[in-house]
Formats: sequence, C-alpha cells, structure tokens
Amino acid sequence: MSDVIDLHCHILPGLDDGARSMDQALNMARMAQADGVTHIVATPHIQPGVFDNDAPRIRHSLSVMQRHLQERGIALQMSAAAEIRLTPSVLPALKKETLPLLNGLSGQARYVLLEFSHKGLVAGDLYWTELIVRAGFIPVLAHPERIRTFRDDPELLEPFMNLGCLTQLTAGSITGAFGARVAETADFILESGWAHVIASDGHGFNQRQPVLRDGVQMAAKVVGQACAEAMVSAAPRAILAGEPVQSVINALREGGDA
Repeated sequence: MSDVIDLHCHILPGLDDGARSMDQALNMARMAQADGVTHIVATPHIQPGVFDNDAPRIRHSLSVMQRHLQERGIALQMSAAAEIRLTPSVLPALKKETLPLLNGLSGQARYVLLEFSHKGLVAGDLYWTELIVRAGFIPVLAHPERIRTFRDDPELLEPFMNLGCLTQLTAGSITGAFGARVAETADFILESGWAHVIASDGHGFNQRQPVLRDGVQMAAKVVGQACAEAMVSAAPRAILAGEPVQSVINALREGGDA
C-alpha cells in the first residue's frame, strides 16, 4: 500500500478524551508512523455539553500539531474533521456548514463521521440519520460494532445500510481488544459486506493505540487481503476526496481492481 490512512483518531491534544498533551500526541504520531500509517485524520468529539468543540478550534489545534510534527521531522500527513454525536441539532448545523466534514470541501460527496451512544440507539436515531442522508450527506457510522444495540443484534444495522450509510470498524475491535462479543460483531459486519473503513479510534499511547496493521490482517482472513487493505487506503482516500466509496469496496469483494 502506498498510503495508509487512519480516518478516525483522537490525537489533537486537550480537545477531548484523547491525547492530553502535545507530548502524548507526538508519541501517538510516532507510534502510528511506526505501524505504517501515512495520514491521520484527527477527529475530536463534538458532543454538546460534553465536548464543545467547533471547526475553528479544531483547525487551530491541527495547525499547531502540524507545526510540531514538522519541527521534529515526523513525516506524517494530518487533516482534521470530527466525530459528531448524533442529536437533532446535527442536521441544522450541517446545513449551515458549521460542522467539519471528513472531506472538507473536496469532491461532490459530503461525508460526516457520526457516533451513536455506546449505550445503544435512542428513539429517533434512524429518523435523524435518514434526514441527514436526504439532505445530501453520507454518514460514516463510527464503530457500530461497539454500540450496544448492534452488539446485541447486528442485523439492526441493516436499515442504516439501506439508507446508504458507510461504516468504520475499529482495528482493536477486530483483534479482540474490546472483548469477544465486539469481535464477533465486527466479523459479522465484515462478512455481511457492511464494512467500508478500518480506523484506530486511537485515544492514547499506552491504551487504545493509533495502530491499524493487526486489525487489517485479521480482517483479511474474512474479506481477503486486497479488500482489507482498501479499508485503510483506497476507501478512506476516496472519502477524503469526496468521491464514491461503495464501488471501490464492491470491486475488491468481487475480485476486481480498484
């Protein structure tokens, strides 16, 4: 792979429950680079009342981080978006262009990294997701295998797939770092053809690390090497460019080239 993209990582220091300091963030960057990652998309939480981040604050933090990487000779490309907790306020904010998209202003598609409560879906989650899709956005669902609702019954993810949502599995989920039940759910999503991206959801240097390699190798046992590698390369690259993703994954699942 010429490029390895981590589409979901909490590396910007002091913005959420990820890196607490610039030193921690730089250690995460070095660890990711050693694992083969070439591009990290920093995705701090946006969750009103818990993590009150906004696009200007995230952009500033990214700029500072990029300067530190350059000063230390860490050759790691970085961009930024956000992991946005789904609430009724998300759609109006997306329409006003006040929430950061995964692809910024690139391309025709508009990709947004959405998170549900880990405790499970709440009333209206499918409805609000459908409205977001109807408004022209493509939700990338963060780590559905770790959401209680889908962990208890993975087939409940199907209505979201039918809407055209994409999914991002966490590498550690696939390797069993979050337990056997989560790993089984991740395997089900892979086997069902519902997985599009593998990312680290890295939060630190010692735990929940920003690494992808082991997760990709485990996923390859389910979907094949080419498809698993595409989930950290061709698919996230297409998302960042605002280009279609599903055709990339479908071609590889069918044994074609992308």
